[in-house]
Amino acid sequence: MAVAPSGIPAAEAHVLDVAFDRPFGFLARHRPSGLVLLAGWVADPEDWPEDLPAAPMP
Repeated sequence: MAVAPSGIPAAEAHVLDVAFDRPFGFLARHRPSGLVLLAGWVADPEDWPEDLPAAPMP
C-alpha cells in the first residue's frame, strides 16, 4: 500500500468476512518471477474458540 506524503494511505483496505470451514490449499508466490515460495494444505481446519476475540479491525 502506498502512503501519501501526509501519512494517509493512498488506497483503502477492503475487509473480507471469510470462513475456512473445509479443506483448502494455499501458496505464496513471488509475483515477478512466478516462483512458489510456500505451499500447503489444511485438511481439517479447527473452529475459532468462542472465548478468544476475533482479529482486531485496522
